Amino acid sequence: MTAAIARGIGVDDVIRVLHDVPQVGIRGGEIGVVQSRWFAPDVAFEVEFHNGGIGLPLRVILNAEDIDVATAAGVDALPRAAARG
Repeated sequence: MTAAIARGIGVDDVIRVLHDVPQVGIRGGEIGVVQSRWFAPDVAFEVEFHNGGIGLPLRVILNAEDIDVATAAGVDALPRAAARG
């Protein structure tokens, strides 16, 4: 079982990226919403990011080790729909 699964990350959860992922232009600390979980060959998450309402949302597949549940003040209190933008 991976750490992200053990932490209970699932669809519609608000997550925070733990470190930069330069291949897709994501910086550590960015907030996204999990859209789906993938289980083969390894556990991964499809995460949607919004660029402050500018342009189209970006969806990226991230490994379980790349993300954690967002716990910053105010973020974890947001309704899931509001977090999607």
